[in-house]
Amino acid sequence: MERTKVKEVYQESFEAIEETATLSKAIEHFESRRIPALLVTDNKGSVSGVLSRRWLSRTSLDPSSTRVAKLSRSAPVVQEHDSINEAARLMVENRVMQLPVYAGKKLRGVITNEDIIQGAMDSEFGSRFVREVMTADPMTVRPEDSIGKVVHLFRNQGFSHAPVVERDRLEGIVSVQDITDIAFRHKDRQTRGERAGNKESISSIPIKSIMSAPVFAVRPGDTLQHAYSRMKEKDITSLVVVENERPVGIVTKADLLEPIAQGAIESRQITLQFAVKPDVRISEEERKAMMRDFESLIKKYKKTIGLGSLFVYMKTHGSESKGDQLVHCRMHLRTSQASYHSTAEAWSAQEAFALGLERLERGLMHDKETELDPEFSWRRVREYFESET
Repeated sequence: MERTKVKEVYQESFEAIEETATLSKAIEHFESRRIPALLVTDNKGSVSGVLSRRWLSRTSLDPSSTRVAKLSRSAPVVQEHDSINEAARLMVENRVMQLPVYAGKKLRGVITNEDIIQGAMDSEFGSRFVREVMTADPMTVRPEDSIGKVVHLFRNQGFSHAPVVERDRLEGIVSVQDITDIAFRHKDRQTRGERAGNKESISSIPIKSIMSAPVFAVRPGDTLQHAYSRMKEKDITSLVVVENERPVGIVTKADLLEPIAQGAIESRQITLQFAVKPDVRISEEERKAMMRDFESLIKKYKKTIGLGSLFVYMKTHGSESKGDQLVHCRMHLRTSQASYHSTAEAWSAQEAFALGLERLERGLMHDKETELDPEFSWRRVREYFESET
């Protein structure tokens, strides 16, 4: 997979929008095509940045009067001779699912997360199993839960998808994208036609009215190739993973992209990748302290972890208190042996990172004891049989 180059999978055609256009115009682009982002151009036609669909859903700005330049960000570029692993790494770290592709200084086209995933599926990566990349034990919601409640859960837990369950029955699935789409339509209605100026809220709308149903599922032992083919066939971004007719996980396109990104820097035993929202403040001293904590953990559990990558997502939550910001941190440690998850909140990025590592360590400690200590394993077996007699 690491030998697959960007030039083999990128698209020459793409959509762009001028930075002076309104967000309403950008919304029209996103509604007409299922694209993750738009390239943004300046008055000379040169690429000045990128606008993500997701950023639009999280702003309270008036789309009819706000210019694209207000929300667009500069985006890293990839060269056509770069590996798809490197392109995936840049996407994950910058939270942008479409990047401009260059040959030297000449713009050639764009590469999306789907281009990369499809390119990887043609290699041995596609033969791996869903259980290796899925997010286990997903957060579930009920059909009558409101959009406001689900948005709150997504923000607090750091997830983007949730199965909708009623009395142990899987009824549907709801995603950030579903909420984004209805938010787009709602914002547009507030700025046009008879409802212009009407500030109705969508927060009380029940999830059952926007969830996707029926639910398309895979099993933990299905291959990634099968899972991705199913996503493409049904034009969806996620699948519920079921076992014994119960949801045991979720696999999304982001879950497929992360291990591909891991291949870009696999020469190190364990790599650390950050996806940090711009409003999270991290000083250079804090960053160094976080790296020391990370290296200490890796050194301690070197044999248990093997090869892998730690993905760290950080964002602020709520308002500041006495100048401090509440930081939400979500971690996903993928190793050659297993996957570990943790979430934490604290009043600084460094504290949230340390708490997240501490919670990851609990899982690592358990595996170290059970897998590497034969006496511990036999003791657990003896205790089990003694309890049965």
